[in-house]
Amino acid sequence: MDSTSTSLLRRLRKPNAEDAWRRFVFLYTPLIYRWARNNGFNSADSSDLVQAVFAKLLVKLPEFEYDPSRRFRAWLITIVRNQATDYWRRAKFNTLGPEGIAEKIPDSFASEDFLEEREYRAFLVSRARQLMETEFEPLTWQACWKYVA
Repeated sequence: MDSTSTSLLRRLRKPNAEDAWRRFVFLYTPLIYRWARNNGFNSADSSDLVQAVFAKLLVKLPEFEYDPSRRFRAWLITIVRNQATDYWRRAKFNTLGPEGIAEKIPDSFASEDFLEEREYRAFLVSRARQLMETEFEPLTWQACWKYVA
């Protein structure tokens, strides 16, 4: 699994694609949460950020046009970065009032390289394996992993 599943991205464009959304959420929730934690969000705020990102993706993915020459991860990180900035602004506004907004917003999500490519791919492969283990008989997924490995 070298990249994001284009068939999954296509299925997410269709109305009532609950199974595709379940799969997508299963694959990407821990990754988005980890990005948040690695960039200074505490556990509760990271969970809130994950929800905000998926709420935005629910709107954006049905109109998303995948370009194979670009990385889906870069687009996803842009969504995460924008939601993190919005989340931080709301939190600052709620605690400091309007004058608190004038302070510099942390640039913790400045780079799309939150994870090295190798680490990102290993993460997705691990999540895909967990999915296979829940959806297929043990003999089937074990045979697949012996072939792939």
